[in-house]
Amino acid sequence: MKTVSKTMLGLMIAASATTVYAKDMVIGITQNNVGVDSYQTTYEKAFKEAAASTDGVDTVVLDAGGDVARQIAQMQDLIQQKSM
Repeated sequence: MKTVSKTMLGLMIAASATTVYAKDMVIGITQNNVGVDSYQTTYEKAFKEAAASTDGVDTVVLDAGGDVARQIAQMQDLIQQKSM
């Protein structure tokens, strides 16, 4: 049993030593009406603060200005940027 425990511990240490983490991550959101809707304004502020407190995380915040078609286009643009 001790051999199995030691082997498992060794494998866990080896696995954690070889884990690769992304250097930078960009998280993008699009909102309907920032500045007009207090919920969305609060959400944007909290989103930016949370990202700022996390190393290697940048944000993109887009405002569709109440235009649903524009918000859909913004989301499509954000998705296209994931490979960049």
